[in-house]
Amino acid sequence: MRLSRAYDLFVQEQRINQHTDATLEFYKYSAGKFVDYCGDVSCDTVQEMVPDYFEGLREKVKPVSVHTYWRGIRTFCRWLHSEGYATPIKLPSIRCPETAVRPLPAPKISQLLRHFKPDSFTGLRNQAIVRLFYDTGIRLKELSQLDLGNVDLEEGLALVQGKGKKERWVPIGRKTRKMLWRYIKQRARYSGAEQALFIT
Repeated sequence: MRLSRAYDLFVQEQRINQHTDATLEFYKYSAGKFVDYCGDVSCDTVQEMVPDYFEGLREKVKPVSVHTYWRGIRTFCRWLHSEGYATPIKLPSIRCPETAVRPLPAPKISQLLRHFKPDSFTGLRNQAIVRLFYDTGIRLKELSQLDLGNVDLEEGLALVQGKGKKERWVPIGRKTRKMLWRYIKQRARYSGAEQALFIT
């Protein structure tokens, strides 16, 4: 089997398995670039390409990006073996570097919040957005997908749809709940039938 044909079948199988668009893009970004590098070779010759490919990657991109490529290529190579297109393909051992993210200190957050003027609708909305981000740690996409019905201010919870369309309840702090309630009261003047929590 030619490698390019095997890759097309691999991507097709991911679609059939109903992987998200983001996951498909990840495989195109990682495994797809590896296939482009190898060219239209036989699947049995892929192992020969591995050392030079990863050596070149290390020279071009950051360690965290090398690990990202490695994850996608590993999945593809395991699939090649499981389908009988290639013998087990040995990849170099690559660990993800530690990338701890330091949160902003409380004084910086207070300074940021003061930039928004809560006496205007957009200022109130933006302050509520920043408070919700800081309080819950949810992702931007998760926040943008929140509907009004996903927020229970009495219980202090928000129903968030995360990666893979998995839902989870996220607790909301008292001060953020108060800010959200102020925002929601103002939102009613502009929203009409709009269901999104944060409107433009």
